[in-house]
Amino acid sequence: MKSTSFYTSVVGAVLVLFIFALPAHAAVVRSGESIVLAKESVVPSDFYVAGNDVHISGDVEGDVYVLGGTVALQGKIKGDVVVLGGTVSINGPVGDDVRVIGGKVTVVEIVAGDVVMAGGSLMIVSSAKIAGDVLFYGNRMETEGSIGGTITAHAQSLSVNGAAGAIDAVVSGAFSLGAEADIKKDITYEGFMDVTRAPNASVGGTITHQDADSGESRPFEKRLPLWFMALFSALASVLLLRDHLAAMFSSHGHTLVWSGFLGLGTVLAIPIVCGLLFVSMLGMLLGACLAFLYCAALLLSFILVHVFAGALIAKVVIKKYTVNWLWAFIGVCVTQAVLLVPVVGALVVALGTVVVLGMIVYYAYVHLRV
Repeated sequence: MKSTSFYTSVVGAVLVLFIFALPAHAAVVRSGESIVLAKESVVPSDFYVAGNDVHISGDVEGDVYVLGGTVALQGKIKGDVVVLGGTVSINGPVGDDVRVIGGKVTVVEIVAGDVVMAGGSLMIVSSAKIAGDVLFYGNRMETEGSIGGTITAHAQSLSVNGAAGAIDAVVSGAFSLGAEADIKKDITYEGFMDVTRAPNASVGGTITHQDADSGESRPFEKRLPLWFMALFSALASVLLLRDHLAAMFSSHGHTLVWSGFLGLGTVLAIPIVCGLLFVSMLGMLLGACLAFLYCAALLLSFILVHVFAGALIAKVVIKKYTVNWLWAFIGVCVTQAVLLVPVVGALVVALGTVVVLGMIVYYAYVHLRV
């Protein structure tokens, strides 16, 4: 099996996931700790939601875009479903594609399009019927439902105990076909282990097994999890902090050298201040709090350097600092590509992180002073 086809599918799916997930018309937007759409409610347009717990029991006439910790979709959704979340349950029918980056995803109902998922685990239960393809990149995938198209997966383990058109997979661990498995066409997979096939499992085509290599010849594969983490973090920050980021980049984007010196000063000075505070008992708590804020600021700066890279590219292309999902996606791709360059790439990204840290410090100072 050629790995190139799988990676082409992954990149294409993510492009579809985020470029075509941009708003095309008016939408209903809700945010908060807990978001609930009651069963009798109807959203006549696209529905954008950000919250820790999101429960959508009502119907949505357009697409649904969700950023949340726990996401339960129980109503009828006529358009696409796009989710960045921890635990995601698709318990209602979906009229188009489902695209998720998350920890644990369960599909229970009918999906009229494709299912694209990157993250921890994907479970497609027996009641689920997916008309299109399933593209999975993650740890564990289990399916007992009906899949009309092809299962394309890169997983630690893959278990198929239902219908599918074909399978094209890279499986580093166990790969099994249950007694209810009904594969209409060919199975092509790469892995260290032979497929475990139940006696009643049906395969309409051929089964082709290629031994897995050590992964040294596929450095892109090793970076995909980091790429997905960076993408998830960058898009989440755009959804939650878009206005602040746009204002910060626009205000300080023309003073990159000054921001860099401020960021470098912060990197060097804060550890010294924390050390002095830790010397005295009274200052220990304050030093611990300052150290925590310092680490959080560094992490946030590394996340936002991807967003800033996209905004900087937008400045060059369209002459304006722009913060949205499209430019954030481009920024992640460019930043992660730069990191592939030995030594120099890491230095460039570190420099960008210091510049963004300087922007954050000054932006926070201005707003705290007001």
